[in-house]
Amino acid sequence: KVVWSMHQIMRSDPLRRFALGITIENTTPRFRISHRVHLVASTPIDINSKSVDVVSVFLGIALSTADRLGQDPTMTRV
Repeated sequence: KVVWSMHQIMRSDPLRRFALGITIENTTPRFRISHRVHLVASTPIDINSKSVDVVSVFLGIALSTADRLGQDPTMTRV
């Protein structure tokens, strides 16, 4: 379902360079990034043993600017 949603975001928004996705099953999240051509997924990470890494990823996403989250700053809507 996350992969389909990422595909829909890329298809419906021409200003997008990529889309980010996260799935969490029990205590193991997987991070995904989808470009126009391909999709890359991380290996599952255990939240209990790698909690600092997981929090760092969430903080990085929360504090990022729009262009760091996939918006193309060189394009504008007309």
